[in-house]
Amino acid sequence: MYSGRGLIMIRRFGVALLLLFSAFFCVIAWGAEPVVTSPIVAAYSPVGQIMKMIVGLMVVLIMIFVVAWVARNYMGFNPSSNAELKSLAGVLVGQKERVVLVQVGVRQILIGVAPGQITLLHVLDKADEVTVESSQPLSPFAEKLKNCLGPKKKS
Repeated sequence: MYSGRGLIMIRRFGVALLLLFSAFFCVIAWGAEPVVTSPIVAAYSPVGQIMKMIVGLMVVLIMIFVVAWVARNYMGFNPSSNAELKSLAGVLVGQKERVVLVQVGVRQILIGVAPGQITLLHVLDKADEVTVESSQPLSPFAEKLKNCLGPKKKS
């Protein structure tokens, strides 16, 4: 079912996920209220509670970045991984149907996509080829996340 390299990647991802969840649960345990066994009431410190909240938030954000980085570099979740096959544009024509313009090498084809079915609608000639401008600009958060993850380096 999986090749040897695939099993190694799944094991690495599993170990990374296990470490990530254990760190997450350690932070949750750290943020829990201490049990007071003596009759002296523990003093409430709003500054301490705010610091715990900020540290917990930072840990969650770091975990999100780590999972995104691992998924991109080791699990192959890179939408632009194949330069020969690109989806240029698409439009919904029904609730579940869409028409998609795909570039395969140097040719552009128009296909109809429906649940369980893909139909070739038209192969565009060289004179009919469409140039598609870049899609909508990314939101500020998505742009910062993309910059932090950086380009995928191949070694």
